[in-house]
This record gives sequence, C-alpha cells and structure tokens, in this order.
Amino acid sequence: MKKKRTAALFTSVVILISMTSCNKGESKGASSSNTTLSSTSHSNSDSTSSGSGVAKNKTSELTNYMTEKERSSISEGKLTLIKNESNWGFDADEVTKIKDSVKEISVYDEELDTTFIIHVTLPPDFDKLKTYPMFVMTDGVWRFGDHPALRKMMQDGEAEDVILVSIGYDYSIDGTDNGIRSRYFCEGEEYFLDFITDNLMPYLDEEYKIDFERSTLYGHSLGGTFTHYAVFNSDKYENQPFYYYIIGSPAFWSPIFYDTDTYKSMYGYFDRNDKLNKFVYVAGGENEDADYAQYYDDDNSTLQGISALMKRLEDHNVKSAESKIYEGSNHYEYIPEMFRTFFLEFYNK
Repeated sequence: MKKKRTAALFTSVVILISMTSCNKGESKGASSSNTTLSSTSHSNSDSTSSGSGVAKNKTSELTNYMTEKERSSISEGKLTLIKNESNWGFDADEVTKIKDSVKEISVYDEELDTTFIIHVTLPPDFDKLKTYPMFVMTDGVWRFGDHPALRKMMQDGEAEDVILVSIGYDYSIDGTDNGIRSRYFCEGEEYFLDFITDNLMPYLDEEYKIDFERSTLYGHSLGGTFTHYAVFNSDKYENQPFYYYIIGSPAFWSPIFYDTDTYKSMYGYFDRNDKLNKFVYVAGGENEDADYAQYYDDDNSTLQGISALMKRLEDHNVKSAESKIYEGSNHYEYIPEMFRTFFLEFYNK
C-alpha cells in the first residue's frame, strides 16, 4: 500500500487535466519499424509477481486515499477550454464538436499543493452501466488536441469506446515550459504518481465503471521518463489502475532529468519482483536524435535510449513489451499516428 505523505513539495500551482474518451484519426505520419517482446495476446497475464505489495490488475473498486481536504475541494462543471486564448495546441472547432461529452472536474492534491482540473469526455453512446477502459495522457497542453480525432475513430467503428484522460495545466500556466513539467515528471514524480494512482483514478472509479485490466498511462519526452518511472514503481502500490504503459521518446538525456543513476536499474523493480505483469509500449521518431543532439554529451540519444531500454527488458525476460520507431518523424510528429496504431492494436473493436 502506498501511504500518502502530508508534506507539500511545491508552492501552489493550478493544473488542468483534460480527460476525453477518444480515438485518433489517421495522421500523415509514415510507416513504422517494430521490435516486440510480446506474446500474441495483449490481455493481462494471470501470473503475479512475487514482490510484496504487487497485485494483479482488477476491475473492482480502487482504494481512495484522498484526505478530507482533497475530497472537499472537488467541483464539477462544463468544459471551459474552448474559450482558451493561451498556448494550448488544439483546434477549437473540433473541440466544440465534442463539448457536450466533456465534464470538467477540479480537485486539489495536498502532496503537490496543486489544484488539478480534469476534463472527462465520454465515448459515443456512453452507458453508465457499462465498463470502459481508460486512456490517461500527460501533457494535456498538447494532447487535448488529439481528443476529437480519437473520438471520431470510435464513432466510425474503428475502435471500441474508451474514456480518455489528459493531464495538463491551468490556462494561466505555460504547460510547455520544461521547468513546470519537470516539477511533476522529475522532481515530484513520486508525488505525481501518488496523485494519479491513489486519488485521481480511485475518484474516477467512483464516477465511472473502469476496466483497469485494459487501461493505459501515456507520457512523452519528459512525460516518457515519468511513465517509465510509473511502470517500474507500480508494484509499490496497492491500487493497480493500469496495465499498459506508453513510454514515448523518453528524454533520459535531459539536463532536468534527475534519475540518471537509478533509471537504468528500472528503480530496482526486478530486485523486488520476479517478473513484470504490465505491458510496456515504447515509441520514437526515426529522425528525432538530431533534434536535441546538443544535450546528449556522454548520454545515449533518444533512440539509443529506447534500444537500451528494450535490451534491459529482454535481459529480464520480459515478454510483454513492444517498440515502434516511426519513419520520417522527429521528436513529436508521430504521436497522432502512434495513438491510432495503439488503439487499432489494443482497443480494436
């Protein structure tokens, strides 16, 4: 069980989390090359790890560790993002089309001393009696723009209905600023994972029926280092809200990535456990190494880091892992096509 800590890490920051159940429409991205360590089945394995505190993902309710102050902070309302004039990257016309399916939720977290705002967009023909997988994305400042096309993919019958969640920041905060992002993905990664695992997902489980055995956590660049941290620290939690973890273009080389001495050991996960009972999906762009070459120094480039990660997983006999390198793409251009590829593979109707 993960115990909640009471000390706040940062000064108060308002953060926005956009949540939408959607699928990605086809982008102009090129084809991809694949490396897979997975079996043909993508459902959760019946096997469990021998490490203490490890639990197989289950569809029963999670334990909610919100404090009284955190729970009393929750408020709900309609989508306000359409009126946004900040640097959020989305098409307002496309967002308007899905606005009636979006709910905005505000919730405070004591550990981070931060207010998160959550947008939930329900899938087409949502039925409150049915159970849905949930797709949770960080960096909502960019990823909210993918939601309309993902939802259209569901409407067109290309993928099953999924509740999609994006975590971003309040419109007054520059969510593209790596100094802001590092507070949650690097300096406060443990607290941010606490919030997602022990506050956010249990609360959403109270609101919706969620299939945790098929739910996903996604992050890109610094967010990719966070999802790497999340999967290899998931065994420390009683709550198990995710089976799939997408590690997109992990910036292990970043000057503001602090886990340089521990990430290669995968945070001691295999010292505590015999096997990994999660699915790891790693992605990158074929041409992205040139984008940040000035930062590498003696570190691996992004693509070298992906290759090294896949080798470490292979060395630990991990079968539930897959890697795709998207041709013709730099650091982020492949993301829409990657979402589409992932949904067609793992959420195929």
